[in-house]
Amino acid sequence: MKKQILNIVRITMPKHLLSALRCPLHALKALKYHYQKVSKKLLGPLLHNAGQTDCFIHDSLHTYEHMIWEFRTVWPYLKLGGLFLSHDVGANDAFLDFMKENDIPWSAYRVFHVLGGFRKV
Repeated sequence: MKKQILNIVRITMPKHLLSALRCPLHALKALKYHYQKVSKKLLGPLLHNAGQTDCFIHDSLHTYEHMIWEFRTVWPYLKLGGLFLSHDVGANDAFLDFMKENDIPWSAYRVFHVLGGFRKV
């Protein structure tokens, strides 16, 4: 039996920035912008170095622009049969638009509360 290694890679905000979630709205907008810049800088090279992945879970910035960018960035690295999941799929149309772009049939799509997903075929 071949040993399999599970690698988990996570991009998240540092704890000291999370405390800013109790700050005024203008500061929250700046924090979201900062997070989006960091994510866009790290995700591509991280995926390139990691190679193909079995599972992707989106649970970061829930703007349409960020979600669709993240989905499109990860998609080429997701293995056939890989699991594609997204939190807060109802926050905007990014998840549904991405499904349409990639000809994901409605029969492949599942939702559990706010988590949506499908397998790459």
